[in-house]
Amino acid sequence: HLIEDWADTTFASQVRAVLLQAALFDQSLRLALIKEQFSDSFRKIINYLPFSMINNFNQIFDKREFKELAETLQKVSSLIESNSWLVGNQITNADLALAAQLSFLLFPSSSGTVLAGKGVPGFGDNPCLQNLFRWRDYIELEIL
Repeated sequence: HLIEDWADTTFASQVRAVLLQAALFDQSLRLALIKEQFSDSFRKIINYLPFSMINNFNQIFDKREFKELAETLQKVSSLIESNSWLVGNQITNADLALAAQLSFLLFPSSSGTVLAGKGVPGFGDNPCLQNLFRWRDYIELEIL
């Protein structure tokens, strides 16, 4: 339960923070995230907001936390390389909880054409983490 709790709380909070930061910097990601849920007029308003001003304040987001999250993910990726699962010899809630959060760092194809392949720079495009995203995709195929 410890790893599942971590994935659902601490890890989820870190992932949300870096996804928010990425959405502030990347207009296409920002619009993709709100594409289906909101009206066209709301999306147009979001498109015209002065996010460039917000981008100037990137000190809001702690770079140390970004680095710590990257290091944690590299450790988890190494664990997955030597074991198929986080805990034990079969899929557990810990695996599902972690895999679900990974989907916000690099959206899987099941996210639809608008979001698929988009993600947080430094994570989704990090070659050291590709094994982790393949593992996430494998889990998705297993449970669907």
